[in-house]
Amino acid sequence: MFLLVKEGGFSSFEKELDFESYHFGPWSSEIYLDYPKTLEEIGVLKIEEEESTELDVDEIYSSDVIELREGKIKVFSLTKDGETFGKTFFERLSKEEKKKIEEIKKRWNHVALNELLNYVYFNYVKYIDRSKIREGIIPSISLEEEKEIIKKAIHERMIK
Repeated sequence: MFLLVKEGGFSSFEKELDFESYHFGPWSSEIYLDYPKTLEEIGVLKIEEEESTELDVDEIYSSDVIELREGKIKVFSLTKDGETFGKTFFERLSKEEKKKIEEIKKRWNHVALNELLNYVYFNYVKYIDRSKIREGIIPSISLEEEKEIIKKAIHERMIK
C-alpha cells in the first residue's frame, strides 16, 4: 500500500493513510487497525489469531501474515464475499489505475523483506529512524548522517 500511494498514482490516499516510520518499515494505523476491523464487520475479511513460535521476520512479512505479538500472529484472508467485492472493485478502476497496481505487484510481491525495505529506506529516508531491522538492510551510516536524516524527517513533519 505504501508503494501504491507513493509511486502507483494513488497519492490522493496519502493523508488518509498517514504512513509513519515504524519498527519494520512505513506503517499506517488505518491499514493495520481500522480498515481490517471494518472489513471484518461487513463480512469481506476474516481475521484469525494463531500461535506461532517458529516464524521469522522474513517469513511473516513475505506472506499474508502480520505479526500480532510474540508467540501470536494475525492471519488476514478474504471471505468468498471479499473475493467478489475485490474483483468488482478492481474492475471499476480506470485502465491506468489497474496498470499501476499490476506494475507494483509484479515488481514487489515476490521480493524478500530486506530487498523491499532497502528500496524503501533508500528512496524514502524519513521512514528509517524508528526501524528495528535496518541493520544489514541499509548501509551503515555515521551518527552525524543519522542525525541529519532525523532532523530532515522532523522538519518535513512540521511543514506537513
